[in-house]
Amino acid sequence: MEKYRQLFYEFVNLSNQEKFLVDNLADIVSESQSMNFSVEGTDIESLKQAATEGESNAQLELATLYADGDGVPQDAVLAAHWFSKSAHQGNPEAQFALGCCYMTGEGVEPNSTKAAEWFKKAAEQGDSDAQYNLARCYDIGDGIEQNQKEAVKWYRAAAEQGDTDALNDLGWCYINGEGVDKDYDEAFRLISLAYAGNPDEPDLQHSMGYCLYYGIGTTADQEQGLHLFKTSAEGGCKEALDELDKHKKNKQSTI
Repeated sequence: MEKYRQLFYEFVNLSNQEKFLVDNLADIVSESQSMNFSVEGTDIESLKQAATEGESNAQLELATLYADGDGVPQDAVLAAHWFSKSAHQGNPEAQFALGCCYMTGEGVEPNSTKAAEWFKKAAEQGDSDAQYNLARCYDIGDGIEQNQKEAVKWYRAAAEQGDTDALNDLGWCYINGEGVDKDYDEAFRLISLAYAGNPDEPDLQHSMGYCLYYGIGTTADQEQGLHLFKTSAEGGCKEALDELDKHKKNKQSTI
C-alpha cells in the first residue's frame, strides 16, 4: 500500500499549496496483501460472487481491480463501493484505501474528516501506512483537530514498524520541538535510520543533509551536507533547493 500513502502525502502538501496534482486513484493502487485470491488468473465472476456474499478479502481485491482497471473496466465509484464494503467489516487495508478515497475524492465526495476517521480505524489495528497518514492529519490539522502530541504518537507507532517516512518526520518533530521536547541527538538518530533505510529518497537526503550541514546531533560536515542537498534537489526536493540558495547567498554576503 506504499503508493496509497505517497498519494496522501503529496495530496496534503497540495492542500498546503505545495506541489502535487492528483489524477486518479488507479495511478497509486499497488498489490493487495493477505488476499484469498490472486489477480493473475482470477475468475472475475467468482470474485464478484464472493464479494457479493460478503467475503472481505474478495471485496478488497475487487475494489483494487476496479481502481486499477485490471481485468474489469476502470471505475473509481465501484472501487470506493467495494473498499467501503470491506472496510465496514474491519479490514484495515480497505479502511486505509477508503480513507485515501475520501481524502482525494476518488469515487466519493471528498471529505477529509471521514478520511481521518478511516485512517484512525486502520491505524488502531496496526496498519503502518494508516498510522503515518493519521499522524500527518494530526500534524497539519487536516480532517481532524491539529494535535502535535497525537501526531508524534502515530509517527512513533509507524516508525516502530520501520516506516522510513515516519522515522524522518518524527526526527523533524525532535528538531523543531513539536509535540516533544527538542532533542537533536534523538533527531539525528531517527533521521539516520530513515536515510539508511531509503538513501535514494530525496526528502530523506535533504533531512540527512540538514543534520550534517548544521551539525544537528552530530559533528557538522558542510561539504557532505551540501552534497546531499544537491542530490536531493536534483531529485525534486524544494527544501533542498532552498538550502542551496541560502548557502549561495550566505557565501556571497561574506565576499
